[in-house]
Amino acid sequence: MSIQEYLNYYRKEGFSGALKKKAKPKNYPEPVFRTWKLNFEAVKRENLASSELLKFSSFLAPDDIPYRILTHGSSCLGETLKITFDAEDEDDRLFSLKKLLEPLSQYSLITWEYDRPCYSVHRLVQAVVRDQIQQSKAVSWIEQSIEAINFAHPGDGVEHWNICAQLLSHWLRINDQATIESVSLVKMLNQAGNYLLDQGQYSETEKLYQKALVMGKQLLGEEHVAVSVIMSSLATLYMAQGIPLEAEPLCKEALALRKKHLGNENIHVAGSLSNLAECYRQLTRYDEAEPLFQESLTLRKKLLGDEHPDVATSLSNLASLYLAQGRYSETKPLAQKALMLRKKLLGDEHPHVAESLNNLAECYRCQGEYSNAILLFKDALAIYKKLFNNEHPIAYNILNNLAVCYSNQGIYREAAPFFQEALLLSKKLFDNNIHVVTSMYCLAECYENQGFYKDADKLFSDSLTLRKSLFGDDDPYIIYTLKRLAKIHAKQGYHMKAMLFNVEIHSLGQKILDRMYKFAALKEQQKRYVEAEYFYTEALSLITQIWEDEHIDVASSLTRLADFYYNQERYAESEPLYINSLEMCKSLHGDNMHPSVIMSIQNLAKCYGKQKRHQEAESLHKEALSICKRLYDDESSSVASCISSLAGFYSECGRYVEADKLYRESLIIFENFFGTDHNVTKNIRGRLQKNHIKLNS
Repeated sequence: MSIQEYLNYYRKEGFSGALKKKAKPKNYPEPVFRTWKLNFEAVKRENLASSELLKFSSFLAPDDIPYRILTHGSSCLGETLKITFDAEDEDDRLFSLKKLLEPLSQYSLITWEYDRPCYSVHRLVQAVVRDQIQQSKAVSWIEQSIEAINFAHPGDGVEHWNICAQLLSHWLRINDQATIESVSLVKMLNQAGNYLLDQGQYSETEKLYQKALVMGKQLLGEEHVAVSVIMSSLATLYMAQGIPLEAEPLCKEALALRKKHLGNENIHVAGSLSNLAECYRQLTRYDEAEPLFQESLTLRKKLLGDEHPDVATSLSNLASLYLAQGRYSETKPLAQKALMLRKKLLGDEHPHVAESLNNLAECYRCQGEYSNAILLFKDALAIYKKLFNNEHPIAYNILNNLAVCYSNQGIYREAAPFFQEALLLSKKLFDNNIHVVTSMYCLAECYENQGFYKDADKLFSDSLTLRKSLFGDDDPYIIYTLKRLAKIHAKQGYHMKAMLFNVEIHSLGQKILDRMYKFAALKEQQKRYVEAEYFYTEALSLITQIWEDEHIDVASSLTRLADFYYNQERYAESEPLYINSLEMCKSLHGDNMHPSVIMSIQNLAKCYGKQKRHQEAESLHKEALSICKRLYDDESSSVASCISSLAGFYSECGRYVEADKLYRESLIIFENFFGTDHNVTKNIRGRLQKNHIKLNS
């Protein structure tokens, strides 16, 4: 029976049952458990502290237990061990530890090498030791191990990663065994999560943060300032994963708690301001992000001075914001300053330096300075290769950025290897999630541009299958992949297959668009404007993929988004959309004799009116009325509607006499058409009365 089989049997049958089995490995000439039981008793007689050390070690991960946990955390491990390590000098504590390890090693209860700062305990030894400890004392040992490992934690940051890597397996083992909630456990979970976040291990990080947050709220209350630390950590994780909607409420709550308990001028408040600003940046709410980034930068400079890593972070954040807005002349000096400051304070090979290199490279790429961008992307990638062997989510992003840089220049042969490496890394890091789908799509697009249609076809098809499995058959982004597949088959002369893809695109597209418009309208009604805008813009993007040329549905989608901006009084944003919609309608209806042209002209007219561009607005209103009279009978409701729109414009401009005349003219037509009691007629009558009051006031 192997040692692993022994361990499994022991877990099922206990100590007495396991003694009945015979072990036959090389190093165990007699029954393992009988020998170890005798050895436990011998160690206890020889050195009680060594016996206590073995008990403590049984609650940690079995391999590579760092000396640091004992030399830094012994004060938490009971009186016997506390006295043994009662020395101020770390070398003295280390000497005491090795004296305790010697008898354990002599009795084959641990393995260690004198020149390595760690030791290991066999899993079966741990199981037997734990089995002989009373439940109440086992709980106590777990609590003590939490305290000890918290003392051993050196802090966050790249300079401490080596030590944190040694602690990681023990953090996770203690977490698995802990049955009682405590503030110390909350602290340990957050420390472990911070390290895993830095390493890009997001799924494991989220589990630890979520557990810490729930436990922290239960133990400390939801209003405790310590809870804000975990909220901020979890929000940072969500933003690293690109899901800012999950992060936003956490950022807001953490900021409110910190301001309440710490005051407005506190370094942790500056951090929360920065977090919320970054959340808004990812949500493209740039106007809300910028003042928060600026406030955080000002506060950090005031509290920390101009040369501090946090100040460099604020500069880098502002650069990222300006880059997203296309404000390249403002991006470049900030990105350069952040890079210089980080190199000075952190050294050339730090993740934050790589981040600044990537930001500056993106700025160069967006301005077409590709040679500069490529050099910086490669420098950033080299740092991640050295620190993480390129196995990190940010390395994945840089690989994609570098590939896109070559693609922008049409150098697809150079781009392909980086897209290929990004795809392999995404499969390793993300386990068939959206990043894998994206990588497949990008590489397929690269192959298509090189004329490798069979390779592109396979990757597009694979990405389509994976996307459907992740998000369902009616995910909007399926349209983009179907469109590429249709093109590839058409290029290869497979026109029937291409036609079938296009039929699927139009059928699925209309279904998705109807749903998106409903969601957008609902969110707008609920005053959840950020989400409403997202659905309107996504619908527009989608429909331009479905209909690459001018189409009435594209014009309609432009108008929907323009109307949304108009209702938000964002007239500068609505204007170009109204213009595009109008031009498209005119192009589709060459003689301009179409209701959609009239409506588009009126939309643009009302937008100009709100911007006080009265001459342009009046001209458009008259143009709409003129077309309407050519298209319809003078006594039609459509003509009356155009007349009332012009009347409303005159009334808003204070031209009440002209408005009064037109309102009366439209009212007569509506009364003849609908009758005197129709809602439309009543509405015009009411507007006429309001104008009349203004006229006589």
